[in-house]
Amino acid sequence: MDYNKWVAMGERMGFSGTELSDYVDRKEKDYTEREERMLRRHEERRRYDDEQRRFVAQEAEKKRLFELEQAEKKRLFELERLEKERALKEQELEMLKIKADAGALGTDKGAEHLSSKTLRPRLPKFEEREVEAMVLTTLICDLVIGNIKGASDRPDINWSSRDGEQSPSKETLLQLW
Repeated sequence: MDYNKWVAMGERMGFSGTELSDYVDRKEKDYTEREERMLRRHEERRRYDDEQRRFVAQEAEKKRLFELEQAEKKRLFELERLEKERALKEQELEMLKIKADAGALGTDKGAEHLSSKTLRPRLPKFEEREVEAMVLTTLICDLVIGNIKGASDRPDINWSSRDGEQSPSKETLLQLW
């Protein structure tokens, strides 16, 4: 407010001399304090807004860095996946070359049999051999008559082989036991 207005207001209230001077000083002091409080609030508001902007900017920067980091991880993962895929394709190509070379030379007994779908080695087909069958039969016989330790408490007296061979007699089994 204006100094002259305060003087006029004090005179209307009936103040004069030192009372008027005290009144005007008090009004001036109140006005100054009010202005200072207003400036402080304004400064605090400005500082708060600055801090908010800084905080938002920091959060945006953190988010941007996080997204960059995630993008880099994704890129590295993709590169690794592509490298593995490339290595597999190179292996397949090598296998196809070997297969083509083996096919051009004829069927080589030593060549690895590959599955045309997966290009992985095929497991050999089971070939029943007489020796293996004999070993299996002997093993079963030993198991049945009790020659294998811990396999059976006592031999099966009623056992007979598949090919019709007679089982050892009861007495023979008991003697062996």
